[in-house]
Amino acid sequence: MGQVPRTRLEDIRQRFIEVGIEALDNAETLELLLHYVSPRTDNRALSEAVLTKYDSLRNLLSSSVSQLKTVGGLSESAAVFLSLVGQTGRQIFLESMEGRPGAFASIPDIGRYCMELVRGQPREAFYELCLAGDTFLSCRPIAETGQELVRSAIESALESAADNVAICRRQAGGLATLSGNDRALSEKFRAALDTVRVSFRDYLVVADDDFVSLTETDSGKRRKKNGVIIDYAPF
Repeated sequence: MGQVPRTRLEDIRQRFIEVGIEALDNAETLELLLHYVSPRTDNRALSEAVLTKYDSLRNLLSSSVSQLKTVGGLSESAAVFLSLVGQTGRQIFLESMEGRPGAFASIPDIGRYCMELVRGQPREAFYELCLAGDTFLSCRPIAETGQELVRSAIESALESAADNVAICRRQAGGLATLSGNDRALSEKFRAALDTVRVSFRDYLVVADDDFVSLTETDSGKRRKKNGVIIDYAPF
């Protein structure tokens, strides 16, 4: 007897097993993922429609559960599963940087870390990256407004025994932009950290796939997008 032909899903699955994800296009990858949520459904058309909406697999897997639930055809289980896959990949990236000595030697290194840290977050938030030289100690959310913001940063730096810190502000939407308020805040952070002998490494504003560094802006260097120079950062 001749060999029974494989179905489309069986072919996609076998190529993944034998070669890896590089053997699949984005629609096939998504179709295979959705298969494990709803194995009795033909997810080919849904995969293509969802990718058309999100433009890329990265954008899709960076989305929150609430965002994914608005996509026609995606069940809540599928939304949770896809968001979990994306957040797991992001966590692996963060942990790989955190565990590597000297991983935060440059501003692009810090920017890449911060972009992944806040990816998919729908609202503004502040984080403090605490370092010993160029080595990771901790990264924590800090209070979002007023004097509590500066006090929270001092407490976090001292608890981590940091010798230098960088502050990251998540900007929800748009191109990352440094405002006058960002500059004023950075000076408050710098002055407060000086009192406990902790160096203020940088202040970054991070949007989706884009960040701008106060240090590099003031030194005449350019804006980075995914670590790549794209233009002069405006003030």
